[in-house]
Amino acid sequence: MLKGKTRILATHAIDFLHLADKIVVLKEGSIATQGSFEEVQKHPIVKNIMAIHNKNEADKTAAFKKEHHHDEGCDSSNSDTDDENLGMSKMVSKSLDMNDAMI
Repeated sequence: MLKGKTRILATHAIDFLHLADKIVVLKEGSIATQGSFEEVQKHPIVKNIMAIHNKNEADKTAAFKKEHHHDEGCDSSNSDTDDENLGMSKMVSKSLDMNDAMI
């Protein structure tokens, strides 16, 4: 149904950018760079955004592993653990400068 159609995704989420045919990066309302994922990831703004994203993902993974590391194996009786017990509320992530945006 959407094959051959143009779709525009305006997002700060970068997990699927590598799947886009063309990416437009805005800074303060103007186009900072545009092109394929391979092209735009060379731009300093995109490098900075990717570094922040990668650090946040690594921090989340490390916090999850730290909270779930134990020698006695998995105990399903703990399956109702909430986010606080998972350490999610302890995590601090650096947010992106809202003047930088990806489309």
